[in-house]
Amino acid sequence: MGNFFVEVLPLIGTHRGLIYHGIPGLQVGSMVKIQVRNRVCLGVVKALEVRPTEACCSYQTVLDVVFDKPVLTSDLILLAEWLVRYYGCTLSTAFGAILPAMVRQEKTYLPTYGLRLTRCVAIFRENSIRQRAIYRWLQQQGDTTYHRVVKQFPKSSQVIQALIGKGYVEKFPMEPTYPSVPDSISTPFHLTDEQMRVVHSICPDFSKKIHSTHVLLGVTGSGKTEIYHQLILYARQLGLQTLYLVPEIALTEQALKKISLRLCLNEVKVEVWHSRLGERERLRIWENALNGTIDVVMGTRSALFLPLGRLGLVIVDEEHEPAYKQSDTPRYHGRDLAIHRALLNNSVCVLGSATPSLETWFNVQNGQYTLHRIVHRPYNRCLPKVYTVNMSFEKPNFEGAFMLSTLLREKLSDRLDRKEQSLLFLNRRGYAPFLQCNACGKYATCPCCSAHLVYHRSQQVAKCHACERTLPMPKMCPHCGGFFEKSRGLGTQRIEACLQRLYPRARVLRLDADTVSSNPDWYEQMLSQRYDILIGTQMIAKGLDFPNVTLVGVIQADGQLNVNDFRAAERTFQLLVQVGGRAGRADQMGEVVVQTFSPDAPCVQLGVAGNVEDFLNQECRLRDRYGYPPHRHIMRQILRSHSESVLAYACQQWDSFLQKNLQSEHIAILGPAVPPLGKVNNYYRQHVLFFSRDVLKDLPCLMQLQRQFRWPINVATLWDVDPVDFV
Repeated sequence: MGNFFVEVLPLIGTHRGLIYHGIPGLQVGSMVKIQVRNRVCLGVVKALEVRPTEACCSYQTVLDVVFDKPVLTSDLILLAEWLVRYYGCTLSTAFGAILPAMVRQEKTYLPTYGLRLTRCVAIFRENSIRQRAIYRWLQQQGDTTYHRVVKQFPKSSQVIQALIGKGYVEKFPMEPTYPSVPDSISTPFHLTDEQMRVVHSICPDFSKKIHSTHVLLGVTGSGKTEIYHQLILYARQLGLQTLYLVPEIALTEQALKKISLRLCLNEVKVEVWHSRLGERERLRIWENALNGTIDVVMGTRSALFLPLGRLGLVIVDEEHEPAYKQSDTPRYHGRDLAIHRALLNNSVCVLGSATPSLETWFNVQNGQYTLHRIVHRPYNRCLPKVYTVNMSFEKPNFEGAFMLSTLLREKLSDRLDRKEQSLLFLNRRGYAPFLQCNACGKYATCPCCSAHLVYHRSQQVAKCHACERTLPMPKMCPHCGGFFEKSRGLGTQRIEACLQRLYPRARVLRLDADTVSSNPDWYEQMLSQRYDILIGTQMIAKGLDFPNVTLVGVIQADGQLNVNDFRAAERTFQLLVQVGGRAGRADQMGEVVVQTFSPDAPCVQLGVAGNVEDFLNQECRLRDRYGYPPHRHIMRQILRSHSESVLAYACQQWDSFLQKNLQSEHIAILGPAVPPLGKVNNYYRQHVLFFSRDVLKDLPCLMQLQRQFRWPINVATLWDVDPVDFV
């Protein structure tokens, strides 16, 4: 038995650490085997030489050390505990997000091995036909992977081992290869005076080794990426690592290659991290990060949990994007977690956006963040000219729908004649969002959800975008027996059909969640001008650079204003500014046509004018009046059950229990109520909103009350702190 005590955070469903007798070889961050309630499980050492909580108790001993080196840095251990406290999850859930699956399965990365010829003179017998064939093939190919040789010569493992045993062939670990640098980006980029002022104001914070958060508010196309590049190089000179976050890798992976290759020119080792990587590749990157051989990690929100021991810079690009919010437990927000991790490492955090979130702007106004403005595009490039079209005065022009205004059609024809590209934005995929009965007028809904079925004409199916079920096209109305013949509303497929009829010779590309995976090279195709018109959802509004796009059309600028969400105006404004910024990013002048039925809405007017700070100040005052974020936090409790009646009864009893037992006067309650989607995937749902100014103080009180309440067995609850939507 060890003569010292250690605190271990178990990888099971607990909220706190446990005390054990230590064994030799333990370090902070080591993964160990421990016994919890007669069950052997894994844990992570949080602290050494701790004092036992109860002197009269007998403590168990750590059973074994899993790896010969720690698997977590000290800041990630603190980050895991903060996840538990702030988002109300368990330690096992937190470590499930932080540690790769193969690490939790006690596996280590096995490097990719290659084969190459040695200098030994090879002499083969006459019957050694396969050995001679493999040897000659390696002579032609040079150094290659072991997997490729086995693929070329099936069932040849023993033959290869024989060649290695004779000393004719050598097996060696291969380093990952990086793509060559194209000549188009080999020329270094020269920052403008405005950009250099921002860099010079941020760089001194690296040497101070104190945490600071900087907000980079730059107009679209102002070169924020180039500022990130210079900051990364400066951090690299100081021996510091950088964590570079983007909202969605599915769209920005191609665009990230540009900055990744530029950094490689300066011998900066860059890795890209996202959900498309296989488990083995993720483990390789994770181990390289743990060993300190990576300078920059570029990826989505899950890259926040990579073990970077020399972290000095955290960049959150397009920080306003709701895609940074995790939809599964733990439901953390990538932007907030990035700021907290920078705080734990005394690092610099940079939040970049042309349309900052209200939460970020609130902290700027309070003096917690430092604001840097960039108001000009490089090379004296002008912002696009914006036209607003009131669709109330337009006539339906395709299947009875208000599709393209007269002005937008004229602009599209002009761009096609000039061989320039156009971009059309509509935040709805599919052909039509509603299928309506021609007799009773009711809409087709998903049998497992309360969501409307979306008509996808290209496949002749109906899809539920809530549970992602695909169903045959419904023909008979379950309410009256009528026929579903009318498709209502607009979707990207409908816009595509309209364009194909109006401009039969135009090369049209539709980009949404249904098509992006089937065309991974779409970004290069747009850059090489293989398409004339790009139609897409909000994925095309996130920082992409199309030099030849000179026209942007926003089909339904007010499409989100009808949503029952206090963030509707903010998201409408952000989309208008961000989508409009895709036009005229090179030498050609850009134009934007905004189609709306609500031209007088303040968010539409300010978005068209590009008055970012005016909108943020106005919206912040409005939120303050009603006590909405960022002035207060929202803790959303979601309750669900397969039984609608049981759920209704549990919510009623829970409400009564809260009224009697909740003592805090600082918590305001809204609900229980049915959310916009009252049923998802055969689960009936209700939610309760708790308004608070201090989550770390009030959430533990609410969770304690939840544990005291006697819930029905078939009612499940989960917490969503600082939710970005209420569906």
